[in-house]
Formats: sequence, structure tokens, C-alpha cells
Amino acid sequence: MIAPIDLLVATAPDWFTVRDRTVNQIRGEAAHGPWAGSPLDLTILSAPCPIVRETKPGTRFPAFCPDRHIQGDRTFCVGLGRGPIDSLRRARAWWADLDQYLACQAIAEATRLWPPQNALDHGPAGLYHQRALRVAERLGIMDAYLDAYFDQPSWITSTGLTKLGERRVRLTGPVVARAPQMKGDRKARLLLLELVMAERKRRAALADYKKRISNGTQTCCGAMRDCGFPKADALAA
Repeated sequence: MIAPIDLLVATAPDWFTVRDRTVNQIRGEAAHGPWAGSPLDLTILSAPCPIVRETKPGTRFPAFCPDRHIQGDRTFCVGLGRGPIDSLRRARAWWADLDQYLACQAIAEATRLWPPQNALDHGPAGLYHQRALRVAERLGIMDAYLDAYFDQPSWITSTGLTKLGERRVRLTGPVVARAPQMKGDRKARLLLLELVMAERKRRAALADYKKRISNGTQTCCGAMRDCGFPKADALAA
């Protein structure tokens, strides 16, 4: 069986140059986008699933910034649900994810905003967000879900008792529309219920995440417009 590091080295894209490697680590330079002339110094650890960070965190990117998708352990949040690297196909997919991640970093660097179409929510909320997106796509109601996600009037967040499938669920938010009628399709109605519950859990998990980070000692570095961390002067007051 080929080692994960060997698979990653074998499939490294043209914009990444391997400078050093061990049995479970790669150090290299990413000449990507705006950093083509002055490459990023990155370290990739392979076990159990690949993780990547700046070799010296905080050199070019913030050391920790939720809105830049850089986690508290200084690693990049490249994506959710990736398995171990056990084939050339998975290795190429991982590099493709890193490619997209760095492209988003370039946009964030220039605009101080992360591209919304390439972002999952922070912390545990990301899992609920991912599930809601998948269910909405499966049902063909992505526009309706995005209305709810961006706090626009939506039946997904409406008040009152709404029957979906064979259960009644109390929802919160403004009553503005009704859920799609799917009589006779029990599976679709249950998927609607799953979507509503995933969105409720996403909102609760995201609120909890924001509360936790705002209560810590970490302050906003100013790299993004609003990351959720308090300003340094607010903590000093």
C-alpha cells in the first residue's frame, strides 16, 4: 500500500514545490495566485487525514481567524468530511480542495470577505450547514434554503406548528410562506423535516460558537470585516 505522503507528493500540482519531506510530513512552497512571486511556506501533516497550515503560523495569514477559515490549532479548514488519502484520486481531490481554499484566501485578502458560496459555518454548525445544503439540493429548493440561511423571509424559519412528514415541529421566525406541498410523497416530506431541523440546529450551534469565541481573550486582528471576535479596545474597556 502506498503511503499517504507518497500519494500527495506524486500528485502535487505545478503551483506547489516540495522542499522537504518525512514519512508523515511535507514542507513546501505554494506559488498560488497573488503569492506566485512570493510563495507561501506550508506544512502538510498526513495522519490520519491531511491537515495543512503555515509552517510559521501568522506569517502571511492570520494565525487564527474563523472568517478566514483558520482554526484555533492554526490549521486551515480546507473542508469537512474528507477521508484518509488512500488513492491517487483522493490525493488529487485533496489538492483540488487546497487549490480552491487558497483561491478563497486570495479573495478574502483583497476584499476582507470570504466568498459565501465557498463557506460552511464555523465549528459544529458546519456539519448542520453541510447537511442542510445537501438536502435542499436533493429536494431542488436551494433558493428557498438560501433565503432562510441569509435571514430572508422563509417558510423554513416560520412560526407556528407546521406539519412535515408525520411530525409536528414548532418553528421560529416570521411567518411569510408555506412549505412546498408534497402530498403523497412521504420521503420528500421527511426530507423537508430534516432540512428544517438541520437549519434550526445550525443556528443554535453557530450562536453557541460565536458566544464562546466572544467570551475568550482572542481579539480581532482586522483581517476581515467582522469575524466575531471582540476588538482589542473593547476588551481593554
